[in-house]
Order: sequence, then C-alpha cells, then structure tokens
Amino acid sequence: MFRRKLTALEYENAQNVDLTEPRNFRALVSWLEDRKIRNYKEQDRTGLRNIDAPDWEQHFLQYLDNLVCPVDPLGGDRNAVLDWLLGYAVRLEFADKRQEYNNENKTTTTTTTTAANAPVSENPLDKLDFQHADFVRGVNSLADALNIAPHPDHLLRLKACSRLMQDRLQGYVANGKTFPAPEGQPFPLQDTDLGFDTKDPVLNEAAKILRLLFVHDIRSLQTRVNEIIVAAQKVTANPKTDTRLGKVGS
Repeated sequence: MFRRKLTALEYENAQNVDLTEPRNFRALVSWLEDRKIRNYKEQDRTGLRNIDAPDWEQHFLQYLDNLVCPVDPLGGDRNAVLDWLLGYAVRLEFADKRQEYNNENKTTTTTTTTAANAPVSENPLDKLDFQHADFVRGVNSLADALNIAPHPDHLLRLKACSRLMQDRLQGYVANGKTFPAPEGQPFPLQDTDLGFDTKDPVLNEAAKILRLLFVHDIRSLQTRVNEIIVAAQKVTANPKTDTRLGKVGS
C-alpha cells in the first residue's frame, strides 16, 4: 500500500520491502528522518538510527510528537502512522523541488518572464505556510475539538472542519444569501436497516454511512436542479413582446 510513495521518495527496494518486519519499519523511519524530513539536527538522530536498541520505540513516540503527527501511535495501527510519515515526506520533497517539478517542461526564459510578471497577492492567507508545524498543530487541535477523526493529511481535516461548521454549527452566508443552520433530530444510524447483510458488523456500518452520504449528495443535486428550473421559468413565464411588430388583417 506504500509502494507509490516509497517509489516517489526513491527508497531502495521500494517494490519488495516488507514493512511488517519491525526492523525494516524502523530502518525506514530512520531513513525518512535522515534523507527527507530532517526535523532533528544531525547529532539528535542517534535514537532513531539505533534500530536494534530496546528504547527505540520511546524515541519513535517522541519523534512523532515533535512532528505533531495526528495519528495516535498507541492505537495499534502502524500502517496509518507510516502512511502519514510517508505523505509528510512526499510533501516536503515536493516543497524542496517545487520549482523543478512545476517548470519541468518550461524553458529558463519563460520561467524568468513568468516570475517577473507574477501578480503580488494582498491576501494574507496566500502568505501562510500550510505545512508549518504551528499550522498543522492548530488544525489538529480544532479538528479534535470538533470530534473529527484523525487523518494523515491535515488539510483534509481542515476541509472537514470547514464543512462541519458551515453545515451544522451556525447559519452561513453564501452569494449574498443567509442560510439558517439545519434543525431536527439526529438520524438514528444504528437503528437503520441497511437492506442487505455483509456478515460483517463494521462493514455494515460503513455501508450505512456511504448510503447516507449518497442520499445527501442526491438531495443537494436535486436542490440545484430545482433552482435552475425556477430560474428558467422566470425567463420563459413572462416573455417580452413588441406589439408594434404585430399586423392585423390582410
């Protein structure tokens, strides 16, 4: 499941490495810090480099805490932790070589001209570093307060926060119109009949959630379709005519 990210990071033997083996897992974490993430100073990486040391796990937990990893390493899902680390390393790798990747097919002259003529944004949000540890920590703190599930990508958690606050916490304004917050009782998901049985309770719950999300999307689509129909009716129901062009008799 990590093959594409390992290949992008140019990790040796990315196609065949067995990360279920604890020693390989530790070696990869040490390699990521040494070659890609570089959060520690050179002299502070000894704890992660000693992959056979009995206290390696303690150094690893401290390392994740320093990186503000949103995935709980004590929850037992090492794959989720490793996926977050690999994704974080990929983002740093792209940030280091952003210009190279973005301008791969452009000439140096074109790049220089484009940069010279680029408009300067006055929006302070455009100057934020969305990968900075303080920003990541703030997003995760907000998501935790809103009971949003952890995710390796903090920007997806931020998007989930935005959607939740827009749809559930208060009325919002869009396109000059004010929309009240939805009211009503919570949907009884646990008591809902799925209509079929997968023989797996966890999978049944996931299927219920997917069905509700699908129904929600269909309702949103129907609302937009109705708005388009109403807008079209306003134009066609009261056509403008020019009586001067009419002719009576032969």
